[in-house]
Amino acid sequence: ILTVAFSQQGDIIASASHDKTVRLWDAETGACRQILTGHSSEARCVAFSPKEDYLACASADNTVRLWDLGFGGTRQFATSHSDAVSSVKYSPHGDQIVSCSGSIKLLDSETGVAHCVLVGHTDHVRSIAYSPQGDFLASGSNDNTVRLWNVETGACRQTFTGHTNNVLVVAYSPCKDQIASGDKNGTLRLWNVTTGVCQQALTGHTDRVGSIIYSPKGNRVASNSNNTVRIWDAESGVCLHTLSGHSGSVMSIAYPPRGDLLVSASTDCTMRLWDVETGECRQISIGHTEGVSSVVYSPQGSQVATGSEDGSVKLWDVETGECLHTLTGHTGGIASVVYSPKGQRIVSGGHDMTIRLWDVTSGQCRAVVESIGTVIQCIAWSTTSNVDCFVIGYGDGSVRMWHVVEDGDVCHIRLHWRTVNGELVLTDTLIQDVRGLSQLNRQLLQQRGAKGEPFSLHEASKQVIRKVSVISALKQPSTEVVPEPSSVNPAIDPPGQSDQPEEAGETEETVE
Repeated sequence: ILTVAFSQQGDIIASASHDKTVRLWDAETGACRQILTGHSSEARCVAFSPKEDYLACASADNTVRLWDLGFGGTRQFATSHSDAVSSVKYSPHGDQIVSCSGSIKLLDSETGVAHCVLVGHTDHVRSIAYSPQGDFLASGSNDNTVRLWNVETGACRQTFTGHTNNVLVVAYSPCKDQIASGDKNGTLRLWNVTTGVCQQALTGHTDRVGSIIYSPKGNRVASNSNNTVRIWDAESGVCLHTLSGHSGSVMSIAYPPRGDLLVSASTDCTMRLWDVETGECRQISIGHTEGVSSVVYSPQGSQVATGSEDGSVKLWDVETGECLHTLTGHTGGIASVVYSPKGQRIVSGGHDMTIRLWDVTSGQCRAVVESIGTVIQCIAWSTTSNVDCFVIGYGDGSVRMWHVVEDGDVCHIRLHWRTVNGELVLTDTLIQDVRGLSQLNRQLLQQRGAKGEPFSLHEASKQVIRKVSVISALKQPSTEVVPEPSSVNPAIDPPGQSDQPEEAGETEETVE
């Protein structure tokens, strides 16, 4: 699994994989709605249209494919590039799709017709960024140039020249008519969007620029390279501060919502909180015994969580730099750390193949799922669902949806559904009183494990919609639903039995 993404309404999950397919999952039932095939190489990036009626996918087979989700995943078109497509995005208004590889293409999101090909770069495009209003697009390339495109006409409004090496990153100011770009030599340039003039060439980094971020107000630009972070005045280009002190490579930097601080995480096992105005390091957060691989702000911006290769997650107070809690329990490095949308919980996934749910206030581990049996690649928490739920992509190609369930003072992580080897399993699903099923459909369901035992008409009415989804999914060559208990307890689930699937509709029971 290379990426997973929720639709804007939170009812569909799309996953893209090395197996060259895109799968659409029902977030409620776990049913695989569609398997979108056609790519001849790995599916790298997916994007839902704002109205969720279309899905675009970029692939290493040099194509972008668009599927009409309103007509059963009917493929609308496949647009070819001359190189592997690294990125695909919808415009803010959803009327266009932009894809980049060696070239940039703007596609009409309704018809799938190529609106225009943004011709001008002579080498691979490394980075793209939309303007805040979505009317312009900036691109950086290995041809050492930055270009500004009018997304309506496809015309190149400006070509910014001056870099002497590959342009690796570009960023659009949230508040100003300005673009920042960074190259392989370590040079940043600030460009006036209107005139095309390079306002400033910012030198000081001694190696390639890893990332560029604007402050929320757009008056500051931060960049990192090797062991240092630099903060620049976005108007004058003056380097306000060089944030040095890390003895290892800076892996991540982030602004809080207010933009008054900057946080950096490094392979030197530390996280540092910097005052943006003074450049002073407010806190050197020493505590991790191995490199800090990730840093994430809480939604409110008052806390920072760090995950380390030492297997611990630490919560830090942004203002004081105090370590509020050290969350221990993982026996391997932390692969991913995610705050819940309200910032009350944290989910961590480790190289030890376990999931842990933490209470942010107390620092207590509220629930553990042991022995998942495969490496965790990525975690995404749904921001639109009525219940706390998150989805995880795994190294074995599976996708699993987990629900967080409160039962008084007890908290459970419940596995709502999962996929296993591309097979649909319906163990103990009862279909006797479900109306509208043909004899053939009943036989197909029974072949996958469904039973004909009677149950109440009330239950039948509750599950009939799910059965329709199942029947639709059976038309696909390899779809499935495999719900199971949420957490594994050796006392209840003997070895080898914790992965036994349960019926998709019976999700109210939780095995602790």
